Amino acid sequence: MSLAMAPKKTFLHLMETLLKEHKVPCQPAKPLWACQVTDEQFASLPSIKFDFIASEKGDTKTFEMPPHAYLKREEQQPEIAWLLLTPWDFAGLGGKKGEEYWVLGAQFL
Repeated sequence: MSLAMAPKKTFLHLMETLLKEHKVPCQPAKPLWACQVTDEQFASLPSIKFDFIASEKGDTKTFEMPPHAYLKREEQQPEIAWLLLTPWDFAGLGGKKGEEYWVLGAQFL
């Protein structure tokens, strides 16, 4: 299992979208955020799409993270899924105001 860290604002938007559009509630738990999801809900969840700058010319490449890459179903309790994204506030060097920075996990390899 690998984690990706999402900017807090985007992470909160994702939580809101999962709840309002897909009726999947998520809440902080240990070690990760836990989501309650049925088989039908899980099957209907969308991929999360990312656009990466792929060249110096500014060409972009889209990467899609399917639901099984951002939610890991609990084997003993399949109605529970662990969210493989965690929120964070970027405070590092070189960041530009207004830009979002993600820490990408093994889902992106």
